[in-house]
Amino acid sequence: MDYYSLLGVDRNADPATIKKAYRKLAMKHHPDKGGDESKFKDINKAYETLSDPQKKAEYDNPHAGFSFSSQSFNFDDIFGQGSGNPFAQHFDNIFGQRRNTSTFRTMLQVPLRQAYTGGNQVMEMQTPYGKKVINITIPKGVESHQKIQYPDVLERGVSLIVEFLVLEDSFFTRDRNNLTSVHNVSILDFIVGTKFKFTTISNKTLEVTIRPLTQPNTHIKLAGYGMPIVDPRMPMHDTGKHGDQIILLKPILPVKIDESIVTAIKKYKEIENLKEHK
Repeated sequence: MDYYSLLGVDRNADPATIKKAYRKLAMKHHPDKGGDESKFKDINKAYETLSDPQKKAEYDNPHAGFSFSSQSFNFDDIFGQGSGNPFAQHFDNIFGQRRNTSTFRTMLQVPLRQAYTGGNQVMEMQTPYGKKVINITIPKGVESHQKIQYPDVLERGVSLIVEFLVLEDSFFTRDRNNLTSVHNVSILDFIVGTKFKFTTISNKTLEVTIRPLTQPNTHIKLAGYGMPIVDPRMPMHDTGKHGDQIILLKPILPVKIDESIVTAIKKYKEIENLKEHK
């Protein structure tokens, strides 16, 4: 399977282009919107690979390998296994380290929803100190490329620096601490107004009101229902504050409109046209 063709991007596409293509396809093929589940999974796998610099390099050069100096350790089988987590990650980026080095680095991908809730991920890895089972605490509101140091998780006096990569979500789009979601609205409901149920990322269901004569592509803000706001100086500290949830109202035509409604609209247009020509 050609991941580039699947996402419809060039092999030299930058991360922003890849992300844009993924968002468009994920919305189109999401099972909740009537899309094909198998196709949706392939799209997610393609994005997971091409959005990760290390995985992308391995995909582009499947026969390439890493070489280490004689003073370095060769980590051939270092891997991470998440406890019940479908996004368990390989510890791809732990490169050769000298024995007197007290800090190791790796990258870890987490779903956006787990970045919201925070939590723990248990991982097993083979190190120069033997096989270690470590518990990585994922702070609430963690952002992509945020780096957090975990002291003494591998060995006393040895730290592990984890760089987090937060995955895209098919329903919520993140902009720092705010989240945006698209909600389709009938053009008739834009005219007369309506109410609908919206489920936030915290699984709280809210009733949202669209006032009569609301313009298409209007943004509705649900204050305080976005991502947790963290202090970068104390990433494990929960401030209790959140960004906002933005709902973008996109217009759609009803599949079927009663003939009486169509007739009424035509009459209304005729009246408006007469007014314009007076």
